[in-house]
Amino acid sequence: MAENQRDTTPVTVESSANGTSFIKRELNGSSFLTLEHVGHMLLTVVIAGLLASGINVAISMWTGGVGDNPLLHILEPMAALSITTALIVLVPLLVVLDRRTRAEWRVRAGYTDRLAYKVPVYTALGLLIAAKTLAFIQAMTIVVTSLTLIGVKDASVGTMYLTDFLPAIIATAIFGGAAWYVFKLAKGRDNGRMFSLVMAVLGVAMAVTLFITIVVQNHNSKAEPVSNPPSGGSMVPLDGGGSNSGNGGSGVNYFDGNGSPLNY
Repeated sequence: MAENQRDTTPVTVESSANGTSFIKRELNGSSFLTLEHVGHMLLTVVIAGLLASGINVAISMWTGGVGDNPLLHILEPMAALSITTALIVLVPLLVVLDRRTRAEWRVRAGYTDRLAYKVPVYTALGLLIAAKTLAFIQAMTIVVTSLTLIGVKDASVGTMYLTDFLPAIIATAIFGGAAWYVFKLAKGRDNGRMFSLVMAVLGVAMAVTLFITIVVQNHNSKAEPVSNPPSGGSMVPLDGGGSNSGNGGSGVNYFDGNGSPLNY
């Protein structure tokens, strides 16, 4: 009778602690590098534009820049909410795409010399430089306009600098910083970690600022009471010149919209 032998072959059990986790693996490589690289450059331009627009909307809401226009009073909070939501969604996506593409560039030698890398980079660089130039022109326009108003009585130069110059100069700095980062990419220098961190901090700060501004304005807005005149016309107080004062009246006569006196 054959002797029973025990199988002593060790069974290898794969532990999740010894392997790379799914999240870590996905953040350290890209399966669609060209597509994600295009998305990364697109988000760089879009988020810079959202930050510049958010500054403009926030300052306008703080200073009441829309005036008494009821349509703009409705559209301005909607724009602020849209910018806030877009930043909440797109800023984390920018951080993820930046990390994935940077990790993949290290293992794909020569990718930065390919056309698929250079076209999105130079396209984003051109858009950011154009936006920076337009914002700088707007800021300088305010400076020149303020010089023409020297000596003009009741010229609202301070308000103009606050509502127009300040958003324009901040937008110039935002687009300039983003353009500098993309320019470094075009030269083969990667500063993506620092750039994505700065954009994340600015995006969170802008989203929180706009959200708090909307909440404060919603709580401060109150409907003004409207007095309803008596039926038959509007009540117009006229100085009676003492016609009723001798009779113990108040000296003020009230007439309806047709000019007929109202008796109380």
